[in-house]
Order: sequence, then structure tokens, then C-alpha cells
Amino acid sequence: MILISVIYCRDGEKVIVDDSIYEKLRYYKWYVDRGSPATYTRIEGKYRRMYMKKLILFELGEFKDIDDLMKQKVYNADDDNFNCMRDNLSFIKSNQFYIDKGSYVIIYTRKNEEVLLDKDIWNQIKTKSVYLAGGVTPTMSSFNGKRGVSLIQLVLDVPNATNQIYYKNGNSCDLRKINLTKSMRTVVDKGEYIEVVFDNGDICLVDDDLLEFAKNNIFILSGNGYVYINVKGKRVGLHRVIMNAKDEEIVDHINWNPLDNRRVNLRLGTQSQNMLNRKSRQTNNSSGYRGVHKANGGKWATRVTIDGKTVRLGTFDNPNDANNVVANYRKENIPFSEMDK
Repeated sequence: MILISVIYCRDGEKVIVDDSIYEKLRYYKWYVDRGSPATYTRIEGKYRRMYMKKLILFELGEFKDIDDLMKQKVYNADDDNFNCMRDNLSFIKSNQFYIDKGSYVIIYTRKNEEVLLDKDIWNQIKTKSVYLAGGVTPTMSSFNGKRGVSLIQLVLDVPNATNQIYYKNGNSCDLRKINLTKSMRTVVDKGEYIEVVFDNGDICLVDDDLLEFAKNNIFILSGNGYVYINVKGKRVGLHRVIMNAKDEEIVDHINWNPLDNRRVNLRLGTQSQNMLNRKSRQTNNSSGYRGVHKANGGKWATRVTIDGKTVRLGTFDNPNDANNVVANYRKENIPFSEMDK
């Protein structure tokens, strides 16, 4: 457990330091110079302006020659000059060293830890300082005015970090999208279509041209059976993304299976059209068939509602005959409805 102490500068600014070095720093008169805590003191027979981060290294014995230390650049890994914990001090700047691997980049933190990022993410953060928060989580010192932003937030385009992330290769520093998933899943190329197999056994289907899309995006299987992905920080139905649906448009699954997201099973329509494509058998009426109900005299009456208007198709001796009439009428007059095909 790391103990933290606070040093106050003369204008009230707070600086956090390791508790083990606190007693050696508390008697200096600290002020803020160029955005960093500093003091003016006599060391080895000479008065010097000393920044706290350098004085800490000197007091800890990491530099025996004060003149060498004065020439050395010392960085705060998280870009917070008031965080002078020893673990936050470095002689190199984060992201100073990286290797371009073509489609992705390997960056090195001040402790020489490797973090793998897709090229598009690297281009957004190449001027930012990256460190491992808690020794585990790749984190930016600041991003868009916020401090301590987890890189996973930027990679997944979500407002908050989440623990519901799996790293396929087990490396939490490999933040390439191909290595991330919100559910353990397997992508299988079936030739004419792609299967995305979730860890619970459910299988999502997409067209074969979406193979790379399936590999590189996080598929989220919801409790209602629909599959979602994150788009600009918002969770959007996979079926809507595939069909490029407008806000006012509804995307209908023709065969009622929300996991079948092949284009042949998807179509754009209105809310009323989508409601037409409901399963035909229902348990909330006397017959068990949509549009068929028991009438007086033991007969079975039929009706179909289209755009708010009810069409009555007669009465029949048994519900099966009545259902056949309703089904044929719907096929001819409501082509959007698939329930009897």
C-alpha cells in the first residue's frame, strides 16, 4: 500500500508526494514557478532554484552529482506537475518512443511498458502522455479537458470506462479493436455469410462482405436478443447500422429473428409496417390466430385492420378455415406482412 502526503505551496497549491519523502520536503518554502512546485535553497554550498521533482530524486540518492541532476530533464508521467509521487517521475516523456507497425503502433510508457493501438487512435493521442494507471490500465494524462482518461474510452468511443471488456489474447495493453470484445465471441466465415458466435451459444448472422467489420467491432448481445455496437458514444442496433437507417425509419427483421442481420432479412419501413410483421399465432384471443375470434352461434369471425380501417372477411365453421382466409387476404393486400408466408 502506497502512503500519500500533501505539501502546500505558499499560495495554497497542493502537491502530493510519497509519505516516505515527506519529512525531507516539508521544511522547504515552496512556491509555484512556471507551473511547477519549486524552492530556493542552498545545496552543496550553492544557492539554487530547485523544482520539487528534482529535489526528490536528489534526496532519494538517485543522483549524487547535483550539477548532473540540474541538467537532466524530469517529467511528470501524467502531465500533472503537482503529482510528485516517485512513481510518477520519469527521465523520458511518455510516447517519446514508438514503433510504427503499419496498421497499428506500439508505444512505450516511461516504464518501458508496451501499449498497442490502432493507427487511427494513435493519430488522436500522439501528443498525449500515456501511463499505466494502477500498473494495469493504459491511461491518458488528459483528453478534451478531462484528466486521467482511460484509453479504452477513446478506443470504444464510450463516455466512461467499463470493466465488461474481454481481451482476446489476455493482454490488457493491447487496445487494438481486433483484440477487444464486450462478449467472448468467435467470428466464423461460412462463405455466403458470417457467423458471430457468442459465449452463451447464440449466433448472429451477417453478410459475407462484413467479415472485417465483424472482427473489428465490439458486438454487444442484449437481453432482448438484439445485437448492438457503439457508434460515436451511442449504442446503436446492428440492424440499423447495416441498413444505414434514418432516425425516423424502422428496420424490420422479416423472419422475426433479431440475430439474423443479413440484408436479405432486413428491410426499412415505418412503425406501422413493422407492427404488421408480427407472429400470426396469438394467445390473447379465443382462436389462437391473429384476426380470428369466436362469434355468436359457434362461428369464427374474421377481420383485418389496415391503416386504421377494419375489413371483415366473413364467418366460418372452424378457426383453421378462418385463418386461411385471413392469411390469403394479408398476402394480397399487405405485402409487408410475412406472418403467413
